[in-house]
Amino acid sequence: MKSLDYAADDCGKTVFVCTWAPPMAGGPRNLYNHLKSWPAQRYALVTSYLNFSWSVLEPSTWLPCDYVFFDYHGNADRTVTKIKVDPLMIRYRLIDKLDAILNRFGQLLNKLKMPKPNLIDSIYQFGRSCRVFFACAKYSRSHKISQVVIISDMGWGFIGGFLFAWFYDKPLKIFLFDLYADNYMLSGNKILAQIFEPIIFKFADGIIVTNETTQSFLEKKYPYLDKINVVRNSSDLEPKKLTDVENYSNSKKPFIISFAGHIYWPHMESFKNLVECMKLLEQDNVILKMYVINPSEEVKVLIKGVKNIVLDYLPREQLTAEIQKSQLLFLPFSWNTQSPEIIRTASPAKFTDYLAAGVPFLVHAPKDSFVCEFAEKKKLGIVVPENSAIKLADKVRDFMKLDQNQAQEYARNCIRFFNEEFKVDINSERLWKFTNE
Repeated sequence: MKSLDYAADDCGKTVFVCTWAPPMAGGPRNLYNHLKSWPAQRYALVTSYLNFSWSVLEPSTWLPCDYVFFDYHGNADRTVTKIKVDPLMIRYRLIDKLDAILNRFGQLLNKLKMPKPNLIDSIYQFGRSCRVFFACAKYSRSHKISQVVIISDMGWGFIGGFLFAWFYDKPLKIFLFDLYADNYMLSGNKILAQIFEPIIFKFADGIIVTNETTQSFLEKKYPYLDKINVVRNSSDLEPKKLTDVENYSNSKKPFIISFAGHIYWPHMESFKNLVECMKLLEQDNVILKMYVINPSEEVKVLIKGVKNIVLDYLPREQLTAEIQKSQLLFLPFSWNTQSPEIIRTASPAKFTDYLAAGVPFLVHAPKDSFVCEFAEKKKLGIVVPENSAIKLADKVRDFMKLDQNQAQEYARNCIRFFNEEFKVDINSERLWKFTNE
């Protein structure tokens, strides 16, 4: 990438506060892509140790900066063997005791099959935010902090990072991978989000989002915001070459539709349509290949007995080459959810990886969603905004009969727009510029 205009080392660190961090697979990889070229001495991560799921870590994506864990419990033996950096462990016994009391109270209510009161849950969630505040404060005693960037996951880091910036008078930037108060979350987090979001947004010196739909949504919700910048989810995958598109055929048999990623509540309704669609397309020699990490029992039950659906898993470095053999890449979002704004504004990591693969999209999502609007506007493939398995099957059949030149143009468009907007160097530089202007 182009050499960034890094300031002197004594300017202090940018502290990124996030509940999920690299090397976790999925969304945290976007943060890794943005930061991996930054000088390690210029930033640090304040994050959760307990949220690391050791089964889905990507060891190659540890960032070289300081890791400050705000919720570490127990001895560090496991950390020493798993972590290649030297993280700062933060423990606060008073908050530990409060956590334990609230946890036991919650367990008692579960045994009695009684719902946990929203106030109790909010206190518990705010206690975690206090951990973040104290972790930042303790780290600042030995390190010069120039600014704080809070990331919108779960809310603990969002609120705790804001409290630290406000109390210690530090510049604050917001980086929204997803919406905050309009997200689907536990009742305690939801109450806190509705209270704190307008305060935090008013206090912030700048806001960064991943797409124009989110930008427009926030401008309407908070008309006073005047510093909303777009930094797209980026990918370090090597995109398919434009010349290789000549080998792509939409009439090849078997016709392969691939899906790669997680399947949970934002996707389930669309995914159910796809399963029914595959039953309709069995006689057309169409196969669905699903590459899913830890699929839920609901997913396994849905696809059980469907002969033309294959469930598999491949490491990311092997996955790209495999999905490039597909004729369509499936991108789902649901219509009837408790958080329609999240569906409308989402820009998932797989969207970027799909672009790099250079295979036409099959988008099955609400018409007003970013993925639908962008795919249709940029002509990345076929878009099915109707909540219908039959229409989904009809669109696939139409695509199989489409002129091959047109199908190849969809593939070329994916590669062009990846190179223009979604490459790591472009967006890492944008993030550096927006956080240091």
